[in-house]
Amino acid sequence: MVLASTRSSRSITVADVVLIVLVSELEALLAESSRVPGRVARLLERGTETPLQADAFQSQLLTSQAIPAAPLTRRLDCPGNAEGIWLRADPVDFQPDLNAVWVHPEAQLSPQSPVVGELKSLFSESGLHFDLPVPDRGYLRIEAIPECHLEPPWALPGVSLDELMPVGDNARQWRRLLSECQILIHQHRAHGHDVPGGLWFWGAGQLPERHAVEPRVRQVFASDPVLVALSDWLNLSLGSNESPESFPCEDVLIEWPAQYDRSAQDNLERLDAFLKPAWQQLRMGRLDSIELAGRERAWLTGTRDAWRFWARRKPVTS
Repeated sequence: MVLASTRSSRSITVADVVLIVLVSELEALLAESSRVPGRVARLLERGTETPLQADAFQSQLLTSQAIPAAPLTRRLDCPGNAEGIWLRADPVDFQPDLNAVWVHPEAQLSPQSPVVGELKSLFSESGLHFDLPVPDRGYLRIEAIPECHLEPPWALPGVSLDELMPVGDNARQWRRLLSECQILIHQHRAHGHDVPGGLWFWGAGQLPERHAVEPRVRQVFASDPVLVALSDWLNLSLGSNESPESFPCEDVLIEWPAQYDRSAQDNLERLDAFLKPAWQQLRMGRLDSIELAGRERAWLTGTRDAWRFWARRKPVTS
């Protein structure tokens, strides 16, 4: 199998056979482990490191372009109503303590909840259309991309709300809307309704022309909604990532799942074992490159790099 893309900034050509392994928690696993096992260490030490955009790392890995998340998942959730510019407005929870307010993503809000209608009215007053097609993903149709920085959900845990608030030219509008949503929803919680703490805005943008985007692989094994939406838009073969030992290791992007009931060290050992056949294929020249990636960085290792055992190019750090 051959790679379809000529657009990669990572020197991948049309004749290359590539394996992309996305480990979303890779940076956390490296920070929490006492030792990085052999094959993982070699990929990190010898690979060419590339920073990834926090709110578009999935599309950068799959297409070498930063494609916004909101219009991608909007197309998946509402195929007949996805044109234009969209902003995600996802349910989140807030947990205050004596020192700060902490934000917890992955909350849910029933689309049938009375608060959804009130949120629609709230946004309508600002000229915005809100809807919630699924419990964990809401959307705002907007006229222009916000001129401020909005953090993606996976950047929220462990950071106080004050540090996460929008920053930029029109941040005041979005700070106000975040606060008004929180106040409105809190009134429902005070009456015993099962609703989250508020909404979180991120992922704004519009889809590029389809002909301007080429995938780097032919197959995707993933459960991440953005990768699922990308695969659908790009008409790629999509499979489940629930059995991480049985994937093919060429011309494919794999979202490798960490097991949260196991230690960081155990997970890295599992990842190392998973990479064994691909590493052998790389050293034999049957695989042109392996790209190991987290949410923040990716490391691309080619066949020649795999044989550079004499040069420890850089230390492995988190």
